[in-house]
Amino acid sequence: MRVIQGFIMPGTQLHISRLTMALCLGLTATSYADAKVYQASAQPAQNSSQTQQTESSSEQRYIITFKDGITYEATAKSTMPSRKGKENRTSVMSKIQSAGGNTQKVMERHNMAVANLSEESLTALQNTANIEVAVDPQRTLYAQQTPYGYTNVQANQLVQSDLTARKVCIVDTGINLGHSDLPDENGGLTGEANNSAVGNWDNDGHGHGTHVAGIISALDNSIGVIGMYPGVSLHVVKVFDDTGTWAYASDLISALDQCQDAGANIVNLSLGGTSRSAAEEAAFQAFADSGMLIVAAAGNSGNTALSYPASYDAVVSVAAVNANNVKASYSQSNSQVELAAPGNAILSTYPDNTYAYMSGTSMATPHVSGAAALVWSFFPSCTAAEIRSALDASALDLGTSGKDNDYGYGIIQAADAYAYLNTNGCSGEVADSNDSTTDEADSNAEEETETGSFSEVLTGLSGSRNSWLYYNWTVPEGVSTLNVTTSGRSGEAELYVRFGSKPDSRSYNCQSRSRGSEQTCSFTAPEAGTWYVGISSKRGFSDLTLSFSYE
Repeated sequence: MRVIQGFIMPGTQLHISRLTMALCLGLTATSYADAKVYQASAQPAQNSSQTQQTESSSEQRYIITFKDGITYEATAKSTMPSRKGKENRTSVMSKIQSAGGNTQKVMERHNMAVANLSEESLTALQNTANIEVAVDPQRTLYAQQTPYGYTNVQANQLVQSDLTARKVCIVDTGINLGHSDLPDENGGLTGEANNSAVGNWDNDGHGHGTHVAGIISALDNSIGVIGMYPGVSLHVVKVFDDTGTWAYASDLISALDQCQDAGANIVNLSLGGTSRSAAEEAAFQAFADSGMLIVAAAGNSGNTALSYPASYDAVVSVAAVNANNVKASYSQSNSQVELAAPGNAILSTYPDNTYAYMSGTSMATPHVSGAAALVWSFFPSCTAAEIRSALDASALDLGTSGKDNDYGYGIIQAADAYAYLNTNGCSGEVADSNDSTTDEADSNAEEETETGSFSEVLTGLSGSRNSWLYYNWTVPEGVSTLNVTTSGRSGEAELYVRFGSKPDSRSYNCQSRSRGSEQTCSFTAPEAGTWYVGISSKRGFSDLTLSFSYE
């Protein structure tokens, strides 16, 4: 590992005299890497559950679903199902053992068990009534290295003093307890191990989880870096051991159970795998339906393949961009990508009270998780689904207009999402109280002439930061051209025009966002009917002129 001591990277929030930043992790890429997922270059030691799986090369790990259900009977000793036909923990383990399998865990809430099975054991269970058996696919970490800072998701435009308004659960390699730039157990940090094989949750021997935690919650304390929602309450579930090699889909299911029990609103999953799991998908959908917002890394193979759990409908799949808001070469591109965020060479917290640069969709994901928590903290009455819709609607659209496979809806914009919810409410419907009409501004209108031309000019328009003004005109049949322009000397304005309904930053027929307030939208042979004009501003404007004309 190459470490530079006393070096201060421009763009860090505040410098300390002995800031240490690890520039390279000394890691080699696995096949599921981002430029790529990191794994120790030496052959990693196996934990106990991994050893059990590999004792026989013919065994593989499976998720076994009991259709009649599993009752939660902590002290049950009977190897027979209950009177209602449901299994109990003991009868489940007995049934698996009778088939020659080795039970790893029983998840009563989901009517599932996990076991290592030989081909003979698998066949025996597959032939058992009311049981479904499917492979338990592996999940790996996503990360890489090279430098740059992150400031383009607008988190710096929102300040939330209530650090308990939301709770983020980080499912990863644990966290470095005692890092001076991270919350501690007196500041809203809790955690637990997913299983005994991974070690203590508050000891991150890998670094990935600590890095993710810093992107979400690094403190605004004048040293090191600052997170998306500085000091937000965290619950850490350690699901990877210190080698960070892999975990199972079933581990993630039980990890989200732990997140839910801890009261987490948002779950960050900077991990994934190539295999789909119906059992995992069903469990994740249940978590989403219960009100949890789940955010996961889109993957780092740089192709169009789907990664899981990110590609389940219940999960927000996050792509990575670089400092110029261009999709990173390693970031997955597919129809399930929903949002994008900075992921290339991100500086964040690292074990032993240091800092490191890492890259990958692993790093992009906590930008979304943290920013989502920040936005949601101001609108706690909104549901997870409503917050998700607001983040999508307010994202900075890049690439192909609208949702695309590279950026999804675009780069998450925290302040714009706040403004969207403030204007439209949780439901996303534009509130009438935010509408402006032509009566609210001085106007200089010319009546329609015999040739069918029309022009109206509105002057003296003003708008506050993150506000919207709306207007509408009716265009008759036979119009050849329609022009809408804005101009002014103070502030910045964005112009949106849409036929038939009010535009927003996601839905429009024309969008003009040049620097300043000089904007133009033009149409040839426009449809007859009502055309709506929206003017928005991130910084506010005054003395703006709006012109609407057709001929």
